[in-house]
Amino acid sequence: MDGAKETLMCTAAVIYESWFGNTRRIAERIAVGMRSVGIAADALAVGDAVGSRVHGVDLLVIGAPTHAHSLPTPASRKEAARWADDPRKQLRLEGDPEVSGLREWIAAAEPSHRAFVAFSTRADLMPALSGSAAHSIRRHLRKKGWTEFDGTESFVVPTAGAVDESELRHAEFWGRQLGSGLRAVPAGDLQPA
Repeated sequence: MDGAKETLMCTAAVIYESWFGNTRRIAERIAVGMRSVGIAADALAVGDAVGSRVHGVDLLVIGAPTHAHSLPTPASRKEAARWADDPRKQLRLEGDPEVSGLREWIAAAEPSHRAFVAFSTRADLMPALSGSAAHSIRRHLRKKGWTEFDGTESFVVPTAGAVDESELRHAEFWGRQLGSGLRAVPAGDLQPA
């Protein structure tokens, strides 16, 4: 190789649960940020995060909206559907409340040493009391032996309407930071996915 440094192609999957599209938009921008620093990253809805789409990736970036101070539950998903039924809110429901989400995906995940990082979205109604889906993700995966790559991150989204561009830039910036950190890990030091 003429002394040229071998470049390790790092990969990531940004797995998300989204009900009104805001968490999806954040996840997509995290993936954009990671790709901007040379990480092969895809944003995947939790229902698509199976098999070869997530097997073998170096880092799983996992996020969900904060419902009732934690991860969405079957009851909170049904409440989201009720919100979407109110024409004054002008919300379009992306998820199906009858389909399992990230909580169930994590429960079914095998114990592992996989590398992960968690993020959450929350409405800015009462920030001090809003809790965090990211902390729930972190707690559940650490109990299963997964390796936390970096600290959690939280993004503020509206209860109706589009995500503010500043939060989307925040997500992209965080994605770049994650990607740069992942690229800095020496080859062989990444836990097998």
